[in-house]
Amino acid sequence: SGWAERGRTHLIDGGRYTYKYDHPSRQYVESTRAHNTVEIDGRDFSRYNQDAFGSAIVDGGESGGAFFVEAQLHRKRFFDTHHRRILVYRPGLWLTVVDHLTSPEPHDFAQCFHFDPELEFQTTSGRGIAADLPQTGAALKVVSLAPLGAVTPQLIKGQTEPRLQGWTSLAANELIPNYALELKTRGNDVLYVTLLALTDKGTTIQPGRTVLDDVTGNLQVRWHIDGAEEGFDFQETQTGRTINLIQRTGTTAEKPGKRIR
Repeated sequence: SGWAERGRTHLIDGGRYTYKYDHPSRQYVESTRAHNTVEIDGRDFSRYNQDAFGSAIVDGGESGGAFFVEAQLHRKRFFDTHHRRILVYRPGLWLTVVDHLTSPEPHDFAQCFHFDPELEFQTTSGRGIAADLPQTGAALKVVSLAPLGAVTPQLIKGQTEPRLQGWTSLAANELIPNYALELKTRGNDVLYVTLLALTDKGTTIQPGRTVLDDVTGNLQVRWHIDGAEEGFDFQETQTGRTINLIQRTGTTAEKPGKRIR
């Protein structure tokens, strides 16, 4: 899975490396942590045939220039964890990744993101990172919208011990370092809401109010860009899911070519 915008790639995965499946680098690029997903208890998801689930997408749509897709599955083997993921995307502006994970027992979770090797990230606060986009006046800013302290961010590049992380394979038999972000927490009812925004370099982003209704599954997400509130409401109705945008006056998207602890 990946994300490309404004003529360049932002999110990538581990690549192929080789088809020698016993090679440590091949095992890494196939691993859960080498992809843009949530790792549970430091283990890989099951790849047994009997655990295959197909697409897992339950709904998708568009409203007001924003697009959404929702997927759900129950990871029974190893974790007994239900995983709901919602992607909300405004072309040219931002991507929001929502992961809600519930289980009878607490687990260690890590929401993982992998970035193009050209991007050089720095920590901007206790909850965010940023990278200037080469040869532009723009930046990619990644901000956890969870309350400060609810998740622990770890920015990794070219790590070999205690395990490989922050590598990608763009050519056969070659690994090159790239930045990976792991947002870590522990619990049996965990909500991640992470914003990836394309902004001017000097723009500031602060989390706003984010609430998930446990009964209806409806989600309210807010953040502030240079003090102006943005976000969306994601609602489940009898006819399907809908999304309503909260946006700054004058902000336009490019056409495409619960609760927090």
